[in-house]
Amino acid sequence: MDAQVMEQTATPLPKLQLALTLLIQSTEPIAATVIYPFIPEFVKSTGITKGDETKTGYYAGVIESCFFVSEALVCVYWGRASDVVGRRPVLLLGPLGLTLAMLGFGLSKTFWSLVLFRCFQGTFDGNIGVGRTLMMEITDSTNRADALTYIPIMWSLGITVGPMVGGLLADPAQRWPNVAGKLALLREYPYFLPCAAAALYSFVVFVAGYLGLKETLPSIVNSKKDRRNLEETESLFSTSTPQTSQCAGAEHVINPSDTSMIEDTSTSASGPSPNSKTPLIRPGSQGRRYGSPASDTSVSSSDNSPAPSPSATNSTTPPYSEIFTPRLRIVLINYCFLNFTDMCYCVLIPLVYSTSTSPFGGLGFPPHTIGLIMGTFSLVNAFVQMFGLTKVLKKIGPRRMYQIAYASLFFDFLGLWLVRVMVKWEGGKVTGAVWAVLMVQLGFACLINTAFNATSLLVVESAHPRALGVVNGTAQMMACITRGLAPMTASSLFSLSLGKNIAGGYLVDFVLMGVVVVGIGCSLRLHK
Repeated sequence: MDAQVMEQTATPLPKLQLALTLLIQSTEPIAATVIYPFIPEFVKSTGITKGDETKTGYYAGVIESCFFVSEALVCVYWGRASDVVGRRPVLLLGPLGLTLAMLGFGLSKTFWSLVLFRCFQGTFDGNIGVGRTLMMEITDSTNRADALTYIPIMWSLGITVGPMVGGLLADPAQRWPNVAGKLALLREYPYFLPCAAAALYSFVVFVAGYLGLKETLPSIVNSKKDRRNLEETESLFSTSTPQTSQCAGAEHVINPSDTSMIEDTSTSASGPSPNSKTPLIRPGSQGRRYGSPASDTSVSSSDNSPAPSPSATNSTTPPYSEIFTPRLRIVLINYCFLNFTDMCYCVLIPLVYSTSTSPFGGLGFPPHTIGLIMGTFSLVNAFVQMFGLTKVLKKIGPRRMYQIAYASLFFDFLGLWLVRVMVKWEGGKVTGAVWAVLMVQLGFACLINTAFNATSLLVVESAHPRALGVVNGTAQMMACITRGLAPMTASSLFSLSLGKNIAGGYLVDFVLMGVVVVGIGCSLRLHK
């Protein structure tokens, strides 16, 4: 079947359910990135650094790592819970809990309370994999790829809105003293407003999901269908009049609810033995889950029932030796490299932008400038992805696209190193040349999202067709672990570089460029 025929026969996407699922998933990038523009200042305001600016990166990295480490620890348990109580309640707990966690984060005054509420944020975002499972259940093979393409778009929008909100609303009492400065709450808690904005969004998403999101867990859906069919059958029998029959001159009233007296017509026609009776409604057949072994074997071959579908007969998960083939393992290793280096880059951006120009060689940008730069870049990046790089991906394929996109991370770290060197050369001034290098560096960063799109396709191509859930869950777990390690690694190296003046204060740049070189070598081992 060619692409044109497949496109014509594609099942329409369930737009409302898909939109609600994507909205729930968008709460993760917003909650993860809204703190980036102001987290260095927030950490210093707690007094944990004792006035030593070189320690800011370390403590900021601890807070950022807590989010992804806690997410990695609970994502499997959220998935298991969704298999028992359903997808809907587990998904709705995410934005609801995130609302409370964001409010607590904004009202914190100590470093360890920031860590605690950041862990809560990661915990309630750990159910994000359940959203992907729900998307798999509301789609089929003809439209599933179309639905999954919206995930990176929502992520791009999330990392656009998050930093922009965080930067623009941070410390409002100082920026708008005539308005926000009159509110004691905003004066005492300068970073509460951006956290409250993210919390409000999460709560709105929770309300929308509560009103419109439907359950998709097959066992629950089929159980509801069975109960509904049973109620319809009982109502049909209750409205009908009892039937009478003559048997050997004796009259007998047949009660519709007495199924034990109803014999299978096929056996009566063939002359069954007096002691054998086959009820039309077999005991124990109600409430049985679709696809269970009992449901496949309860109907004998004499019944004119359709043969089970291949998906039903092959519903068991294959052994791990068949799932994690060498082809898939190298894809997952590359996925870990991508998540680690990308997260290190995301952590370095606010540190480099906010660190003082002298004597540390940072850019010295205030939080609202950092948020504006990051938000504008993310918005431009979303358009570049949709109207430019996606077409390139389709043309050259995911393997080649990933190799090119991942290699661009080398120039991202090179650019961050170069702007810091130039600021030192200019005596702590951010000149036009520095801005020009910064724009080129951000241009290379546009390729990072394309690398994630390419790895998603590589995972699907390399996964066993009956183990997509296991593979996606494993990929998410590995991504969370590497993304959790990256912030502490990058920020600690940044603080060590400045505090000990190792390699002129640029040790972190050289180490991460070396990691990218190793990752490039790993990308060359991807199977064609």
